[in-house]
Amino acid sequence: MEELLRLVQKAAVEAGESTYPMKLLFGVVMEENPLQILADQRLLLTEELLYLSTAVAKREMVMEVHHQTESANCGDGSHSHGITGNKTVVVHNELKKGEQVLMLRMQGGQRFFVLDRVVRP
Repeated sequence: MEELLRLVQKAAVEAGESTYPMKLLFGVVMEENPLQILADQRLLLTEELLYLSTAVAKREMVMEVHHQTESANCGDGSHSHGITGNKTVVVHNELKKGEQVLMLRMQGGQRFFVLDRVVRP
């Protein structure tokens, strides 16, 4: 009888959770490569289950720049020049071991979207 009660309670909890398409979770980066995140201090998520926002991933970005280099001594006098136009830069926002993250568990609970780092004052 006790086992039946436990199964009914579990089914009720799962039914209630299924009505919510997403859930916010906190996690901690356990490994960088391959990426592993411990969610809610109990569920180890591997890279295959994770989707990353651009806030936590390495990416390329095109920027428009209008810049003048600092004057440098080149042996025969000082030299500087302008840098203008669209330039591609690499933004290194990869997650590091020990960082805390905020995630969404997507409907079905098999995929997790890493939104951003969590910074506490």
